[in-house]
Amino acid sequence: TSIGFQQSPPAYMSLNGGLNMWGANYASAGSGIKISTNGERSISLPKQLEHFKATRSQMEAKLGGDAKVRELLSKSFFLIGTGGQDLDPRWNVESRYPRSQTELQELITLYGEAISSLYDMGARKMAIVNVGLIGCKPQPYNYNYVCDQSLNENATAFDAALKSLMASLSSKKQGLSYSIGDFYGFTTAVFAHPANYGTKHIKNTLFC
Repeated sequence: TSIGFQQSPPAYMSLNGGLNMWGANYASAGSGIKISTNGERSISLPKQLEHFKATRSQMEAKLGGDAKVRELLSKSFFLIGTGGQDLDPRWNVESRYPRSQTELQELITLYGEAISSLYDMGARKMAIVNVGLIGCKPQPYNYNYVCDQSLNENATAFDAALKSLMASLSSKKQGLSYSIGDFYGFTTAVFAHPANYGTKHIKNTLFC
C-alpha cells in the first residue's frame, strides 16, 4: 500500500491489449528465466519482456515520445522474482540433476541480460526476490518429509550469484538502484519456527 496499491496491479493478459498507466503484472506462475522451463505451460521471462516492450510502445504513443516515457519509468518500481522453476529438474526440460556451476552461471547471465534490457528501456528502481527453499516444497520431499538438500544447495548458489550480479550491474549502470528480498532467509525462518508465522503444519506448505 505504500506505493499506492491495495493489491497486485492487474495482470497484463487481463488488459486485452489495453494500457494501464499505473502498472501491470507480467508474471506467470511456473515460468522461468529460460524459455524451455515449463515448456509452453507458462510465459517465460523473455516473453514477459516482450509484453513490457509492447506496453512501452503504447506509453510512447500516449505520452508523446521516448523521453517522457523514460522520465516516468525512471520513477517507477519494478518487482522481479524468478529462477526457482529453472533450478527444479521437474520443470526444466533441459535439466540435469543436480545443476552444474556452468548451468547456474548460464541462468545468471540470462537474468543479467533481462535486467539490462529493462534498464535500457528506462527502468531504474528494482526489487529482486531471490529463490527460496525449493527443496522443501511438497513434491521434492522424500517419504520421510525431509527436504531435498541438493535443490536447496542449488538455490543457495543461485542466490549468491544473483547478489554478485546485481552489485556488478549497479556499479556499471548509472542510476540503477535495487534491493534484494531474501526469500530464502524468510522461508528458512518459517521452516525453523513455523508458530512464529501463524502456522503449525509446514509439510504441506508450498514455497516456490
